Amino acid sequence: MVAAGLVLSRCVWTAFAMAVLVASAGAAIVARWMQRPFVSSLARLKSKLIEHAGYQGRKNVGHGRADEFRQFEACLDDFLDRMQEYYDKLNEQVQRRLAIQQALGESKVLFDTFMQHLPALAFIKDDQGRYVYLNEACRRFYGQDPNQRLGKTDEELWPPEVAATMMGNDRYVLEKGQALHTVEQVEVAEGRRYYMVVKFPLNRNGTRKWVAGIAFDITDKIQAQKDKARLETQLVQAQKMEAIGTLAGGIAHDFNNILAAIMGYLEIARMDLEPGHPVQKRLEQVLEASDRAKDLVKRILTFSRKTNHDRKPIDLVTVARDALQLLRASLPATIEIEEKIEIPEAIVVADITQMHQVIMNLFTNAGHAMEAEGGRLSLELDQVVISASAKNSHIDLSPGKYVLLKVSDTGPGIPEAIRDRIFEPYFTTKGQGKGTGMGLAVVHGIVRAHSGAIALESAPGRGTTFSVYLPAAEEMLCPLPGKQERLAGGSETILFVDDEQALAELGRQMLSRLGYKVEIRASALDALAAFEHHPHKYDMVITDLTMPHMTGDVLARRLLDLRPDLPVILCTGYSDRMNQAKARQIGVAAYLLKPLSVKELAVTVRQVLDRNQPAFSRPVAAGR
Repeated sequence: MVAAGLVLSRCVWTAFAMAVLVASAGAAIVARWMQRPFVSSLARLKSKLIEHAGYQGRKNVGHGRADEFRQFEACLDDFLDRMQEYYDKLNEQVQRRLAIQQALGESKVLFDTFMQHLPALAFIKDDQGRYVYLNEACRRFYGQDPNQRLGKTDEELWPPEVAATMMGNDRYVLEKGQALHTVEQVEVAEGRRYYMVVKFPLNRNGTRKWVAGIAFDITDKIQAQKDKARLETQLVQAQKMEAIGTLAGGIAHDFNNILAAIMGYLEIARMDLEPGHPVQKRLEQVLEASDRAKDLVKRILTFSRKTNHDRKPIDLVTVARDALQLLRASLPATIEIEEKIEIPEAIVVADITQMHQVIMNLFTNAGHAMEAEGGRLSLELDQVVISASAKNSHIDLSPGKYVLLKVSDTGPGIPEAIRDRIFEPYFTTKGQGKGTGMGLAVVHGIVRAHSGAIALESAPGRGTTFSVYLPAAEEMLCPLPGKQERLAGGSETILFVDDEQALAELGRQMLSRLGYKVEIRASALDALAAFEHHPHKYDMVITDLTMPHMTGDVLARRLLDLRPDLPVILCTGYSDRMNQAKARQIGVAAYLLKPLSVKELAVTVRQVLDRNQPAFSRPVAAGR
């Protein structure tokens, strides 16, 4: 029984062992069978990792079947390492791009800030000529948001001629591929503006060309250059006139001396003849011709010499006729002159030189208007009264009495579009060399300075009329001297000084005929020496102004230093540095212009001696 039990026990254990062995072998076979697809997939994944991750077997692993997992682990580790490298590089690139983007943003802000504060106009146009950028200065220039002009071309924004110039410059820049410096003109509400423009090409996307530009406003500079040119022209003209004035002064001085001798000896000859003598009539005609020559010299000096503005009562009738007489010689024969002066005199308080300038400028303008076709120039003088109720709204004048001077022509007239500008300085419609545009501006300034006004009437094809209103002087303010019928003389002793011996002798004869005792000197130094020896011998000294070694005004000062109560009369044919006001300052009793007539000299000498105090009103020369 025991043995049977042992045998049975062995059999059981043997069967169990066999079962375990069979189970193990089956499990191994099953596991091997189940592992095959997984291992195959793992191998393919490993191959892909090696292929895409660039695995080069950097990690040492076995090659058996049991090492598949370890190989996969190594590949996976290597892949992750490479991915980390890729991530680091990608992150570096991202950071770099972010830095570049930030720098670009800052550059754009800097660019925008710079362009918005740039005083010049800045713009960019695409290849079709459309504006794609305009800076803030354009807002101020256009007076509107620049964005409203974006997308538009010059043809849509400017007149045809302006747009054509701008587009032509753009084409040049694109075709030549280089910058262009030029000047462009535009018309805005304030008028014409000039811009210095710099245009240059911009390449976009390698081939597409755009045009950019900066424009600087140089209108003030252009205007300054024009003003400079005008001023230079005026300076040259002023220098010419100054030279002419100097020449005229020298000629007038010599001519006056000649006239003085002619007229003086003629008057002495008339005095020697009996009244009614047949030669008297002939001598009178010679004297009248000499008077005209004397007046002609005075008129030339009025326009050529520089004088201080000396306002006093003057007869505008005489001034206008003198100016008209000067103008006749310069007007062509196709222009007829018509004088309409019905009043005997027109007294105004004014500077005679400026009144000549006003009238001559108006006459000259009228002559220029008719020089091509001819016509009629009319001069009219009248006295008018402007009341508060009937005041012309177009004339800014206070109620009162006025002298009205009209200068009319039958020329083509002034277009209405420019009538408001004719009194502007430098504005002229005349051709080159015909004028500087200052004539009417000067006229307007002089008239306004004399509390007057000037009005314009004109129509195309119907001529032009300028009406000048000047305040009329009251009769009591400007009494016109009457003629002296009797030549008063005396017995006083007079020292007569003139460097022209013939004129000194003439003065002696003229004064001697009036009863005076006369001593003459042909040198200021000789006259001073004679006076120093006998300072109380002479009752009066009459001296010429322009003399060598010592001028007449210096001689007068020296004599008055020796004897303050001495009456001194200063005579001159022409002087750019002496006038009545300056003569008053040095104590001269009277100031006379050559040539002197016997009547003028007699009246002045007698008045000064009788008054024995300074007198500065020049007596009017008595006519014959």
